[in-house]
Amino acid sequence: MFPHQQQLADQFQQQYGCPPVAIARAPGRVNLIGEHIDYMGYGVMPLAITQSCHAAIAWEPRRAGVQTAIGADSTDCQHTQQQQVMRIANVQQPLYPSGQLELHPSSQLAPDSPGWFGYILAAYKGCCEFAAAQQQPIPSSSNILLLVQGDVPPGGGLSSSSALVVAAALALLALWGVPASPAQVAELTCSCERYVGTQGGGMDQAVSLMAQPGVAMHVEFNPVHASPVRLPKGAAFVVANCLAASHKAETAASRFNLRVLECRLAAMLLAKLLSAHSTATSGSSGHVSSSSSSEGSCAGLDWRAVNVLKAVEAALLKFAAAQQPPPAATQAQAQLQWAVERLLPQASYTLQQVAELLGCCSNELLALLPPPLQAAAACGPPLRLQQRALHVFSESQRVLQFAQVCADASLSDAAKLSQLGSLMDASHASCAGLYECSCAELDALVGAARAAGALGARLTGAGWGGCVVALLPAAGAPAFMQQVAQQFYEPAVAAGKLAREQLQACLFMTVPARGAEVALL
Repeated sequence: MFPHQQQLADQFQQQYGCPPVAIARAPGRVNLIGEHIDYMGYGVMPLAITQSCHAAIAWEPRRAGVQTAIGADSTDCQHTQQQQVMRIANVQQPLYPSGQLELHPSSQLAPDSPGWFGYILAAYKGCCEFAAAQQQPIPSSSNILLLVQGDVPPGGGLSSSSALVVAAALALLALWGVPASPAQVAELTCSCERYVGTQGGGMDQAVSLMAQPGVAMHVEFNPVHASPVRLPKGAAFVVANCLAASHKAETAASRFNLRVLECRLAAMLLAKLLSAHSTATSGSSGHVSSSSSSEGSCAGLDWRAVNVLKAVEAALLKFAAAQQPPPAATQAQAQLQWAVERLLPQASYTLQQVAELLGCCSNELLALLPPPLQAAAACGPPLRLQQRALHVFSESQRVLQFAQVCADASLSDAAKLSQLGSLMDASHASCAGLYECSCAELDALVGAARAAGALGARLTGAGWGGCVVALLPAAGAPAFMQQVAQQFYEPAVAAGKLAREQLQACLFMTVPARGAEVALL
């Protein structure tokens, strides 16, 4: 039995008049390092937190003469007398209103539905797609009852939305009796979040499902898998909310998805330019010409098929090594920086400029992108390709360095903590300067954390608000938290921006927690 299980079962009975048949728990996460690189193919270093989302589920007691069915290989919901629905309630009413969703593989969220239902619908659609792919029938003899409870702070960058999607998906699969491994659920829940409009990379879902207690997880992709990373003895991680909400889905076109767009265009353009580097010439502007007799291949990849920056990393290193004179630096991170700065020299690009360098028109380029990225491009922003690529490549190296430091038996725990803190500081500087996903509140909180004795501090999650994670020796955690509370939160309390009883949810120490689980009742 996991925390809140019996309490939620009792609340379910009170809400619906029948017991749940399964309860799923999916934790939130804090990312220690590796921000905004999972969707570019690179590994990350998160850990699960104790705060979780719970979903209790059951079939609604059947009424005579009513039956519905959805076949795993069908595209239409077959019914006798009524459309199957899912009745949804949240323990935290009226903050999260109740209601119902019509269940159909092609269902859309009704305009008057509560916004948080979109994540439930995404989970349902993802599970339908998974069941169909596995040729598993979906039993649906009656309506579905769902009750949700969660304590992952929303808008805090701790993956409350993904925890909801994972918990709902696990509950549905358990109700249907459809078997799935943690890796399969991670893949399906990452994919189905596209239904809420974000183009994430899979870190949040993977760590929620695969986390192990007491360790961080090095999560890698294609295929998704996670390896435990033992943290130094005496390490403490404190999570602090900057009090500016981070609404990833609501601002996707101008923030999160725009960064995905910039990275994808950078990957495409680098692939095109690298394919021509043997015959390319540099103009006065520093551009490497995109003209070449070969048709856009990079290490065997057509630039049109390149979606992630990881796909061009090896070719970038080869390009750097082949230059005369070669770049002075030998470290991969410095070589990648040199190559990116040479190939993408402009401070910003327009979509038309990118298309011209690729040898196509803007409409052709847009047609290669999924709708959420087309929407981001439609905003007409300046595209800062060099800066985004530099962040992704340098951050991916910091993840590897973080894992190497943790595994280095020649280092003392104190030395490890110091080096890990430096990597976290460098990560925040890159997020703020190159990726521009920080904000004034996050930067102020990072500064307060360092002033209070943090060995390293950085934003965690998508950014533009949300939380900071700080590393410090465990012995200093109480004094650290007291100083941060006094310096950062007490003025907010005095100004009426924060209730004192909310402080505990805004500032807390976390330990690596267990991943998702399902209880069949």
